[in-house]
Amino acid sequence: MINNSKILIDSSFFDGIALPVFIKDLNGKFVYCNQPFVEFLGISIQQVIGLSDSDIRPRKFSVEYAKANEELFRLNKEQSHQLITHESSAKEKIVFKKIPLCNLDNDVIGWIGSINDGGPIDKSIATRNDKLTHRENEVLSLLSMGLSVKGIAIKLHISPHTVSHHLKEVYTKLDAHSKNEAVFKANS
Repeated sequence: MINNSKILIDSSFFDGIALPVFIKDLNGKFVYCNQPFVEFLGISIQQVIGLSDSDIRPRKFSVEYAKANEELFRLNKEQSHQLITHESSAKEKIVFKKIPLCNLDNDVIGWIGSINDGGPIDKSIATRNDKLTHRENEVLSLLSMGLSVKGIAIKLHISPHTVSHHLKEVYTKLDAHSKNEAVFKANS
């Protein structure tokens, strides 16, 4: 149950959704997020609730989020926007969908949003090595961007066990013993 001073929602519905979902109050503070959301960010729920984008994301992204949020409140209707990240040499497209959360008087009291990872914009992958399969290169590339095993699994729509299997294969094929060593050898 989400119980903020102005927001009261049964969160069990959102807990069962596979997409990352979040709810913010009027101040832009997170009052709820589901497990796929925190896995997408690679942090814990305790590191999200009560904080804003600027508290948990790099400044360059939080400025973009703030602009989109201002527009959402101004127009008071569903919003979809894309954010292009350049976390590595692979560009990623993230699609945000948000709708205003209104009380019974139709006053906006926050918003509900979801994230759909649009995936690579182009075919280039940050790490590319001919010894590795396409999927192994994808897994290593995402690992080099800082995603956790669970985050990679969500992004690639595979199980964390399968991600671990791919990483074992990567380390074996590249004779690497750490993430950094594998990324270095893949790009050499």
